[in-house]
Amino acid sequence: MDDANRIKVDLVMTKEDILRFDLSIWVLLASNLAAIIWAQIAAWQLGAILWVYWSQSVAIGVLWFFKIRTLREFSTKGFSIGDRSVEPTVETRNRTAFFFLCHYGFFHLGYCIFLVKMFSLKEVLPILLMAAVFGAYQVFSFFYNRKWQLAGKPNIGTMMVFPYARIIPMHLTIIAGGGCFTGAIAPWPCA
Repeated sequence: MDDANRIKVDLVMTKEDILRFDLSIWVLLASNLAAIIWAQIAAWQLGAILWVYWSQSVAIGVLWFFKIRTLREFSTKGFSIGDRSVEPTVETRNRTAFFFLCHYGFFHLGYCIFLVKMFSLKEVLPILLMAAVFGAYQVFSFFYNRKWQLAGKPNIGTMMVFPYARIIPMHLTIIAGGGCFTGAIAPWPCA
């Protein structure tokens, strides 16, 4: 890398940017670490762990809906609705946000039905407390990172699909959990 590029990178990535990124990541890691430690100490069953991470994913979806819904300026490059290009209007923003909420919510309704059928909820309070921790992190992240989102011009299509990356590990985890429940795999207690 030549000196001109090195200076450009230094100017783009300020100390505040690094601290902002690190703080958000550290809070996320701390909330997940708290769940793992609590699960170990309390000897949670697999079902409780799956419910906790399901609730985290729901919190991600709800706050992501608000991220999309509150965009002021955004790009629609490469984004279409009904095979038609769209302009970055309030109507596009609102339709995209509500489509995301319904579609992402549908996945989670399906996961919820699966979890209800596969795993009993013996201890609801720990699940609700960890759901509150994950929800609080999402609210913190929403407001903490908001000014950087508003300063840019994010692509609404990218924003809409980004949280679906959460669906893939959840889907695999629930399938593995279901396999545990049915006896296909059982390295841990499943009830």
